[in-house]
Amino acid sequence: MNALYHRLITGIRTNAERDLRLAHAAGNAADQARAQARLDTVEAALGIHGGAHLQTHGTRP
Repeated sequence: MNALYHRLITGIRTNAERDLRLAHAAGNAADQARAQARLDTVEAALGIHGGAHLQTHGTRP
């Protein structure tokens, strides 16, 4: 499960980072804010998952 999770999350994080770079390059403030919020949400979800995994299994994923 962890290998699948990491593969999926890596793709989602990469896409969110790419969207932020593209919005920044285009100079569109609304798109930048949306992309940054998406990236922040992905990072928060990863933190929550990591914390839950640590509490349950004693290690980080």
